[in-house]
Amino acid sequence: EHVAIDIPGLKGEYEPKLYTGIIDYNGYLFFVGTQRSAILKMNKKTRIFEICMADNYHANSNLFILNKRGTACSVGNKIYLPIDSDDMICIYDMDTDKYIYKQIGDHHNRFNTIIFADDAFWLTGSKNEIIMWKENTEEVKKIDSFPREFSNDKKSGDNCVFSRVSLFYDKLYYAPLNANMVMAFDLETGSTSQIGDYIKPGNKCYTIKQLNDELLFLQIENSDFEALFDIYI
Repeated sequence: EHVAIDIPGLKGEYEPKLYTGIIDYNGYLFFVGTQRSAILKMNKKTRIFEICMADNYHANSNLFILNKRGTACSVGNKIYLPIDSDDMICIYDMDTDKYIYKQIGDHHNRFNTIIFADDAFWLTGSKNEIIMWKENTEEVKKIDSFPREFSNDKKSGDNCVFSRVSLFYDKLYYAPLNANMVMAFDLETGSTSQIGDYIKPGNKCYTIKQLNDELLFLQIENSDFEALFDIYI
């Protein structure tokens, strides 16, 4: 089935990749993307689209622009989105269409990945660090002890260190954008480690996903192969 996104005057910032994630909630699909509208929702029965956060969208706000390599996560009825401003995220309520901006720490870090695990949010962005944030207590912690072999090449002009993150069991797995490795973060021990030896100079990864209970798929650009590796390595 083909469903056209038919909204008059819909503006895009980074065509053609306007949308980078879909969240299924309470009879609607919420499309999260790299443009000022940032979120569209579609009624799954009627296939009718609506612009979320319409006041912000029509005001053409410069603040709410999702980082062009951004991801989002949902917890309960809320979507958490890193935005293209230092240390900032947007928290959007899917029930009420209300939203707030939230500063996470003061590290001058432009976040682009966010995930919820072990009762906390974990964010990465333009700096060689992982930021842990607990919404209920406002606790913020910086983890910057990366593997000795880790390096970050920002010559590409894309300032983000990692592009995607996935949770498998008790570890977060980070796909590299400017980093030189796939990196795992152990939620129990707080340690980081390099996974495999797949990344060569010039490689970038925009997809990391679980295939089954044992295998993780990594799509590598500027390479002649894609990686399948055992997540227990």
